[in-house]
Amino acid sequence: RNEEAVLADFIASGTFSPDFWATGDLMAYDGWLDEAALYNKVLSAERIKAHFEAGNTEVAFTPGNGGDAGQVNSIVIADGNVVIEFEGILKSSPTVTGPFAPVAGAVSPYSVAPDQSAQFYLAE
Repeated sequence: RNEEAVLADFIASGTFSPDFWATGDLMAYDGWLDEAALYNKVLSAERIKAHFEAGNTEVAFTPGNGGDAGQVNSIVIADGNVVIEFEGILKSSPTVTGPFAPVAGAVSPYSVAPDQSAQFYLAE
């Protein structure tokens, strides 16, 4: 009979038989998984790196309702840069909660190197 792997923070920490559940030991995950895959063997570091580097080149989304007159129309990775097509005034902040300041000289499409630990953009 197969055994199931126990994961804690995505690290295998043991196995168990699927015949019973110890509910006190279970932890819930509230979020989304993107590009999940299951393998029947351990992947090499080179293979994991190849998966990471292949990645997606476009972030698909539907522009929302609300905010001011501006909107972000697309975000893609091109030649190693993040390219943002937008209408209105592009603003950025190092934190998701702001404050957001206008990006000096930004015209659409705006290209920026992903060299910050975090940078958030919106259009108004």
